[in-house]
Amino acid sequence: MSGLNFVEAVRADERFKQLPIIMVTMRGTREEVLKAIEVQVNAYVVKPFTPDVLPEKIKYVLCRA
Repeated sequence: MSGLNFVEAVRADERFKQLPIIMVTMRGTREEVLKAIEVQVNAYVVKPFTPDVLPEKIKYVLCRA
């Protein structure tokens, strides 16, 4: 199961519609990011990333929740 398939499965369950999801992936093409937006990923992090990036994304997602 890909990350996108996982997010689709999670979002299909009514209990998890509002669950914040941060996708961490090596795929950073525009197409991949747009697909993630379509399946309602809340934040997208492309590997490799600096140590500052993940805490920033977590804070961003939690502030919007």
